[in-house]
Amino acid sequence: MNANQMIIKMVLDRWYGALKNCTSLIQAITDEQLNNEIAPGKNRGIYYIFIRPSHCGK
Repeated sequence: MNANQMIIKMVLDRWYGALKNCTSLIQAITDEQLNNEIAPGKNRGIYYIFIRPSHCGK
């Protein structure tokens, strides 16, 4: 394995690790917690997890 392949492997391993950690965090949140407002008068947690990512980058 050359240096470029090693760097790519390290980046991808870290990316997949971050996705695994994020998935674990989201799965640990209850429906009740997701329905709470982030701050008074602000969006609920469910918005940021399910709706917001679909609009990012547009």
